[in-house]
Amino acid sequence: MYPSISVADVPVTAISETEIVSRTSNDLEAQRFLPLTLVEFHILAALSDQPRHGYGIMQEVEVRSKGKLKIGAGTLYGALKRMLADQLVDETDDTSDSATAERRRCYGLTPLGLAVIRADSSRLAKLVQYARSKALVQPRAV
Repeated sequence: MYPSISVADVPVTAISETEIVSRTSNDLEAQRFLPLTLVEFHILAALSDQPRHGYGIMQEVEVRSKGKLKIGAGTLYGALKRMLADQLVDETDDTSDSATAERRRCYGLTPLGLAVIRADSSRLAKLVQYARSKALVQPRAV
């Protein structure tokens, strides 16, 4: 038997009912995209703080991976095309340079894309925690 929960036990927050339904449905829908491929993970992570154009995504991934991962244009745009179709990313306006804005496509995370990158990050963190409990990964030296 499950314990009963009264309304008084649920904390009140400033989140609207629409936000709760949207967040919950995105969180549930995010599970169907897991696990992300390495390329998908890095693309979504690169877009997590700001929209970027394709070359900016490639640069961010290379810098963050300290040169260990370089995503080619074909791989990047193939993945972006799939993620656009899955509504994980969308095209945004490039306001960085009006002269090249017509040529560049910028990409940003959708609420679903953010839910997916958060869910996969959580999944990976749990895997690392498990690996540490088995002494497979040592804690980082400070």
